[in-house]
Amino acid sequence: MKQLNDAFQYRRFGLPPRSTLALLGRFDHVPHNSVTALLRKAGPFKADRDAYGFTNKGWPITEEDARVLRERYQGLVDKISLIGVDAIRTALSRLSFSIPIAGPVGLPAAAISYVINEVTGDLRNQLIDTLVISTTSSYGRCGGMAFSALDFFLIGWSVESSDVQPASGELRQYIWHRLLDSLEKNAPTFFEWIMVLHILPVISRLASGALGAAAGSVIGGPLGAVVGAFVAGSGDVLGVGGPDDLLSKTREHWTRLRTRLDHEAAWPIGFIYAGNASPIDQHQILAIGYDDQGDGTARLIIWDNNDGRRQQSLNLDFRGDQLFINSFNPKLNDVKGIICEDYAFKMPPTSLHR
Repeated sequence: MKQLNDAFQYRRFGLPPRSTLALLGRFDHVPHNSVTALLRKAGPFKADRDAYGFTNKGWPITEEDARVLRERYQGLVDKISLIGVDAIRTALSRLSFSIPIAGPVGLPAAAISYVINEVTGDLRNQLIDTLVISTTSSYGRCGGMAFSALDFFLIGWSVESSDVQPASGELRQYIWHRLLDSLEKNAPTFFEWIMVLHILPVISRLASGALGAAAGSVIGGPLGAVVGAFVAGSGDVLGVGGPDDLLSKTREHWTRLRTRLDHEAAWPIGFIYAGNASPIDQHQILAIGYDDQGDGTARLIIWDNNDGRRQQSLNLDFRGDQLFINSFNPKLNDVKGIICEDYAFKMPPTSLHR
């Protein structure tokens, strides 16, 4: 009964008397006649009860583990590079210049192709430098911890409560494989957002410089003169990438996350930091609740696997030209992108049923 009352309070179902019928119509669960299954969907996920006792910090990594990660990262470079090139091409195609007699004129295809050819190699090289990194002595399992903890919660199994990371055994392997699952589903989004925040602003400036060079060598005539004057004295006329572009993506994912949390007890999310572009320094955690004020601000409740068995609250502000977060954790205040991740339940090995 205590768990049922927890669910009623978490979902704000009025004053007693209450009925499970109020929850049944809202939360799709299997088997449908199981109150336990219903509560797995309705929640709440309580960090002091349902989270791991150990933290994500300091997992050692073997050379074989590092090789697996590098191969996965390397395979994404070309795909993400094409997304970046398309963003630059779109920005170039939207430019319009007023020419006497002719009126508004866009850039000729030859000029756009010239700029794209000038920056494509730089974009790809920066992606390789940023995303395909050298091996480090440790590599977090944050995605594996978030995914596996939710797996355990959804079937009502207790997680490991010890505060010592497993040095070997099935739980360690299960968390590692769930990390790989989280990357399989979400690494393309992480890499694209890292590119948007950290790499595209640099490429946008390079493209602006290439456009200035194309004004005389490729375009010429009255249009070339206007384009040259437009570019002169400006470091970046395209304005592609940066925290404002990432804010637009985050707003979309915030809408997705609210929908998820309206129907699930918890959901994995990803964080993109302003202070570090390395993929191993981004983060995956569980969102376990929210309040949205409807005025461009909200409160997000999380379990951060870097911080033990406690929940945290993040105050989000979407109203400016970038995401602002206020919390007691300075590192989380550096987050500029929130990803509502793709997740699918996976049955843990029966040996892990405690």
